[in-house]
Amino acid sequence: ATDYSERAIENARKNAIAAGVAGLIDFAVCDFAATEIPPGVPGIFYVNPEYGERLGDVKELEETYSRIGDFMKQHCGGYFGYVFTGNLELAKKIGLKAKRRIEFYTSTIDCRLLEYELYSGSRVLPNDNASSSPASLSWSIVSRNSRASATSESDNTLTSATSLSFFFT
Repeated sequence: ATDYSERAIENARKNAIAAGVAGLIDFAVCDFAATEIPPGVPGIFYVNPEYGERLGDVKELEETYSRIGDFMKQHCGGYFGYVFTGNLELAKKIGLKAKRRIEFYTSTIDCRLLEYELYSGSRVLPNDNASSSPASLSWSIVSRNSRASATSESDNTLTSATSLSFFFT
């Protein structure tokens, strides 16, 4: 889990301890683009950038969203990427076509969890027996402000991190 805020990382660490998963997560204070992505293992990259509602200037955030798309394209091949945003115009700056859009509300803000299937080179279609989505994986996410959430079958919850990377073997 990475974030540019030491406070956010400390909160994420506390939540991971409470969930019993702290030993499975590396924490770092840095820009999301400095997040280390291990090669050769499947995983999920999740980012919850500002979207200009409470934090961030929309014009300045256009570059951030573009950098998110570039980072996923260049470093996250073989992963599923997720972007939680309350600004669909900024989401267009990512420059990737979302495979799926899941609607959420954070208070009164209409938000989306955008799913991207990331691959290196040409896309290879999965065989009939393989899952083409991480839905069968056990994972959960909660947005930074803890008012909107997306969960799967796991009770393990992480909060307060701008980007999270999950690796499965």
